[in-house]
Order: sequence, then structure tokens, then C-alpha cells
Amino acid sequence: MSGFFIKEKSLDDILNALYRKLLSIELEVSASKGEFKELICTHIILTNPRMRVSRSYSRGKIFSLLGELLWYFTGDNELDFIKYFLPNYPEAADENGKVNSGYGDRLFSYSYGADNKGEINQIDNILNLLKRKPTSRQAVIQLFSAADLVVDRDSPVPCTNTLQFILRENKLHLLVNMRSNDAFKGLVHDVYAFTMIQELMATELQVEMGCYQHFVGSMHLYNTDYEGAQEYLSEGYFTPTPMPAMPSVQPLQSLQEAAKFAERVRLEGIRIFDDLPESNYWSDIWRLILAFALFAKDRNEEMAFAVRDELSSEFYRIYLDDRELRRRL
Repeated sequence: MSGFFIKEKSLDDILNALYRKLLSIELEVSASKGEFKELICTHIILTNPRMRVSRSYSRGKIFSLLGELLWYFTGDNELDFIKYFLPNYPEAADENGKVNSGYGDRLFSYSYGADNKGEINQIDNILNLLKRKPTSRQAVIQLFSAADLVVDRDSPVPCTNTLQFILRENKLHLLVNMRSNDAFKGLVHDVYAFTMIQELMATELQVEMGCYQHFVGSMHLYNTDYEGAQEYLSEGYFTPTPMPAMPSVQPLQSLQEAAKFAERVRLEGIRIFDDLPESNYWSDIWRLILAFALFAKDRNEEMAFAVRDELSSEFYRIYLDDRELRRRL
């Protein structure tokens, strides 16, 4: 089935419409990863990009969302980093422990030129372009490469083709083009990560966020996730709630520092804060990183709940309270 359009203000509103549509399709497609129901040429508009996280019990995965975003901002594609946050992450690594389909190196050291010896920091490149030429139509980050079609066929390739930033009337809009998107496992992560990048870029440019548009060639739902999608729909309606606004002081540096802190928590096993960021926004991100380690790795719920109680924003509490609820069931 082709040509499906959704325009909503929150991720939950989008998921509700999308899952209902996909589950209504009778035809299944068979591919290497299994059978799935598919929508060809799906266009999604999220009018409030800060409503990027599901408030549901089953889809509100704040730790894995944050983990994948931080993975990008390490500038690396190390499998061990993403496996720390997503133990069931499906991609295989090469002999160097890197995931070919990861976005970290493609964002911060994209290879080009003869023998791929040149490198472009695409985030800095686009920021500099839009500072020089705010109305530019060339502000495009490329993630999928022609070279991906000639690599070893067993090597995974990026699902995302491009991110295009358009600055108009003091608002930064983001248009994402994807060749393929898993509606159940991938979409929630992609919307979170890309709208966070959109907000980061808008904040760096000192402009407002515009809308977020998400174009997908093949939007699909695997048969192994039909039950999960039905479970999500059975939970009912969730009150749309935006994330706090990103503070204006050095957002790119702050996100990269959060990624470094996550590396220290993972590799060094630290469970204390040295110097928390001055802003409540970024302090909460660090607290989430530590809370995840205490919950998922140490099974130390007492310390994890103590970290939860220090959160500045009420937005995140629901995701940690859910874990407390699971413990009591």
C-alpha cells in the first residue's frame, strides 16, 4: 500500500495512526529479516518536535533513545557502546568492532575524495553554512552513501538517506529522508534522535524550532511486532507532553560532554558525579545516564531511585516510576 500521510503534534498521536494503518493491511512482504506489512511512501509531520518521546508504558523507552543519540555524538560506531544501552541491538560489527550502518562517523568525519582520505564534520559544516547563508537550500547532511551499495553484502547499511535543514522566518525545519524504517523498533529512536539534532542546530543558530518532516520509502511492521503494536494501541490515549527546551549555552559541546560521561560510566564503572553541568537540562541528562547504569547494570534500585529524586524536570519521572512499578508487580 502506498501514499500514507500523518500530521500530528506528538509522537504518540503519530504511532497511534501508523500502527492502526499498518495492522489493517492484509498483504505481507517477505524479506531476509522476515515477513512484514508495508506502507510505501509514508510522509509524517510532527508539528511539535519536542513531543518526541512516547508517554506510553510499552513505547516510552527513554534510556535506549538517549543511548542511541549519545552513540552518534561519540563520533564513533563502536558496537559495544550501543550494546550497553540496547543489548539486543541487531547489527553486526566488523573486525574492528565498528557498525557500518552507524551514524557517528558519518556525522562527524564523513569520508570523501580520492581514497576517502578527506573528512567532513557535517554538523559543523551545516551550522557554518546556515550562519553564512541562512536561506540556503544546500544544508543537507548525507548519511547513506553510494559506496554502501558495493560493500560486503553482509554488512548493514544506513536506513537514513539525508537530513535537510531549512531556515525560514527564524524557524529551523528538518526534513528527513529514509529508504527504510521499522515502525515498531526504529521509528521511535529515529524521531527522538533527529528532532534532538534539529533542536541542537536551532539552538546553536539562535532560532526557533520549526516542524519535523519524516519521509520513508518503506515503512514496515514485522510480524513479530504485531502483538506489540496491538498492545500499544490497547493502552489508550496519552497526554502529549513536550520535553524541556534545550538551553541556549553551547548545546553541541554539552551533548558531546554527556556522551563522554556515558563512556566513563560504561568503561570506568563510575557511579558518582564529578562536576554536574550547570544547567538543569544537561544535569538531568547525566542523571539519566547514571540511573540507567544503576538500574540495568548494577540492579541497585535504591541508588537509582535516589538519582531519580534529584531530577530537576518532572518530564522524566514517569519513565523511572515505570521501573518502580515493574518492581512491585
